[in-house]
Amino acid sequence: MTVTFSVSSVTKICSLQKLEMIGLSKITLPPLLVRVMHKSRLRYFGKAEKRTDYPYQAYFEVADHSGMMSLVLWNSLCPEWYNTLQVGNVVLLQQYAVKKSYACRTLPTPGNLQKSA
Repeated sequence: MTVTFSVSSVTKICSLQKLEMIGLSKITLPPLLVRVMHKSRLRYFGKAEKRTDYPYQAYFEVADHSGMMSLVLWNSLCPEWYNTLQVGNVVLLQQYAVKKSYACRTLPTPGNLQKSA
Protein backbone atom coordinates (compact mmCIF):
# COMPACT_ATOMS: atom_id res chain seq x y z
CA MET A 1 0.00 0.00 0.00
CA THR A 2 1.29 3.47 -0.86
CA VAL A 3 0.28 6.54 1.10
CA THR A 4 0.86 9.95 -0.45
CA PHE A 5 0.81 13.22 1.45
CA SER A 6 1.01 16.67 -0.03
CA VAL A 7 3.72 18.90 1.43
CA SER A 8 1.16 21.21 3.04
CA SER A 9 -0.65 18.38 4.84
CA VAL A 10 2.57 16.86 6.23
CA THR A 11 3.70 20.17 7.70
CA LYS A 12 0.41 20.55 9.59
CA ILE A 13 0.77 17.24 11.48
CA CYS A 14 1.69 17.75 15.12
CA SER A 15 3.75 15.51 17.42
CA LEU A 16 2.45 14.43 20.82
CA GLN A 17 5.28 16.35 22.48
CA LYS A 18 4.33 19.55 20.67
CA LEU A 19 0.65 18.96 21.48
CA GLU A 20 1.57 18.92 25.17
CA MET A 21 3.24 22.34 24.75
CA ILE A 22 0.21 23.73 22.91
CA GLY A 23 -1.98 22.69 25.84
CA LEU A 24 -5.74 22.81 26.03
CA SER A 25 -5.94 26.48 25.10
CA LYS A 26 -6.29 25.93 21.36
CA ILE A 27 -9.84 25.40 20.11
CA THR A 28 -8.87 23.64 16.86
CA LEU A 29 -6.08 21.16 17.49
CA PRO A 30 -3.68 20.09 14.72
CA PRO A 31 -3.83 16.58 13.21
CA LEU A 32 -1.84 13.81 14.91
CA LEU A 33 -0.28 10.80 13.16
CA VAL A 34 -0.01 8.02 15.75
CA ARG A 35 0.36 4.25 16.04
CA VAL A 36 -2.04 2.18 18.19
CA MET A 37 0.11 0.55 20.91
CA HIS A 38 -2.54 -0.91 23.24
CA LYS A 39 -6.25 -1.69 22.94
CA SER A 40 -8.48 -2.37 25.94
CA ARG A 41 -11.61 -4.46 25.94
CA LEU A 42 -14.87 -2.79 24.98
CA ARG A 43 -16.59 -1.58 28.15
CA TYR A 44 -20.36 -1.40 28.59
CA PHE A 45 -21.65 1.24 31.01
CA GLY A 46 -25.37 1.21 30.26
CA LYS A 47 -27.91 1.75 33.03
CA ALA A 48 -31.67 1.22 32.94
CA GLU A 49 -32.42 4.79 34.06
CA LYS A 50 -30.21 6.37 31.37
CA ARG A 51 -31.22 6.21 27.74
CA THR A 52 -27.94 6.09 25.82
CA ASP A 53 -28.05 4.49 22.38
CA TYR A 54 -24.46 3.25 22.53
CA PRO A 55 -23.29 3.04 26.17
CA TYR A 56 -19.74 1.91 25.38
CA GLN A 57 -16.19 3.03 26.02
CA ALA A 58 -12.91 1.82 24.51
CA TYR A 59 -9.47 2.82 25.78
CA PHE A 60 -6.34 2.87 23.60
CA GLU A 61 -2.72 3.96 24.03
CA VAL A 62 -1.28 5.67 20.96
CA ALA A 63 2.28 6.85 20.30
CA ASP A 64 4.48 8.68 17.86
CA HIS A 65 8.23 9.32 17.81
CA SER A 66 7.93 11.86 20.65
CA GLY A 67 5.72 10.12 23.22
CA MET A 68 2.61 8.21 24.19
CA MET A 69 -0.93 9.27 25.15
CA SER A 70 -4.33 7.82 25.96
CA LEU A 71 -7.17 7.81 23.47
CA VAL A 72 -10.72 7.09 24.60
CA LEU A 73 -13.66 6.43 22.30
CA TRP A 74 -17.15 6.94 23.69
CA ASN A 75 -20.68 5.96 22.71
CA SER A 76 -21.41 5.79 18.97
CA LEU A 77 -17.71 5.84 18.00
CA CYS A 78 -17.14 2.51 19.77
CA PRO A 79 -19.19 0.13 17.60
CA GLU A 80 -17.89 1.85 14.47
CA TRP A 81 -14.17 1.90 15.32
CA TYR A 82 -13.42 -0.69 18.03
CA ASN A 83 -13.15 -3.66 15.65
CA THR A 84 -11.41 -1.57 12.98
CA LEU A 85 -8.56 -0.21 15.13
CA GLN A 86 -5.91 -2.83 15.86
CA VAL A 87 -2.57 -2.68 17.66
CA GLY A 88 0.02 -1.56 15.12
CA ASN A 89 -2.39 0.50 12.97
CA VAL A 90 -1.24 4.02 12.10
CA VAL A 91 -4.06 6.54 12.44
CA LEU A 92 -4.44 10.20 11.50
CA LEU A 93 -6.46 11.86 14.28
CA GLN A 94 -8.42 15.01 13.43
CA GLN A 95 -11.27 16.90 15.09
CA TYR A 96 -10.50 15.51 18.54
CA ALA A 97 -10.61 16.94 22.06
CA VAL A 98 -7.91 16.80 24.72
CA LYS A 99 -8.84 16.40 28.37
CA LYS A 100 -6.77 16.06 31.51
CA SER A 101 -6.07 12.43 32.30
CA TYR A 102 -7.10 10.72 35.47
CA ALA A 103 -4.11 9.96 37.71
CA CYS A 104 -5.08 6.60 39.24
CA ARG A 105 -4.96 4.25 36.28
CA THR A 106 -2.55 1.61 35.14
CA LEU A 107 -0.54 2.18 32.00
CA PRO A 108 0.42 -0.57 29.59
CA THR A 109 4.08 -1.27 28.99
CA PRO A 110 5.06 0.68 25.87
CA GLY A 111 5.66 -1.57 22.88
CA ASN A 112 8.38 -1.26 20.29
CA LEU A 113 7.76 1.90 18.27
CA GLN A 114 10.04 0.65 15.48
CA LYS A 115 7.58 -1.91 14.11
CA SER A 116 8.79 -3.52 10.91
CA ALA A 117 6.58 -3.43 7.84
